[in-house]
Amino acid sequence: VFACSSMATSYSFPSCYSFPPFFTFQPVVSTREKQFRLWKDVILGYCHYHKMHTLDVNEALRSPLFHNKEIDRKCSPEFATTLLQDLVRQGNAEWEDNTKKRCRIYFRSPQDYADVLYRWIVDTGHTDNVMTVFELLHGDDTKDTEFHDLDPHVFHKVLRVLEDRS
Repeated sequence: VFACSSMATSYSFPSCYSFPPFFTFQPVVSTREKQFRLWKDVILGYCHYHKMHTLDVNEALRSPLFHNKEIDRKCSPEFATTLLQDLVRQGNAEWEDNTKKRCRIYFRSPQDYADVLYRWIVDTGHTDNVMTVFELLHGDDTKDTEFHDLDPHVFHKVLRVLEDRS
């Protein structure tokens, strides 16, 4: 059975990352479901900490994300792709193309970011203001927001969500 402790303020791998079976596909369904939930937290936490919005599978396989050198364990390419496909299924990632070699990582869904952006616009009184995408992503007014420095591709999806809502 897998168990993870919560991540610290500065990113460090959770305890489950030191458990050798964590790096292999688990045949028992209930164990695998828990394993995948934990991997989701690890992948999103790692990418968020390193501000990685795009993940190249081959590079990630050589990185600490999927290769724990301390216990000499790493994910197979197939297992890593399966984990990322699960993130895609849950709306936390999107493959860049059908080769499944690179994916965009969403720490939050575009719908969640749209809610955050809209709330910020209303709360700060910007409902009647015209702002550029650059101002929203990189401006001084947005430095303390979750969408500051967001990947431009993701931000355009966020804007499309807001556009569709109106």
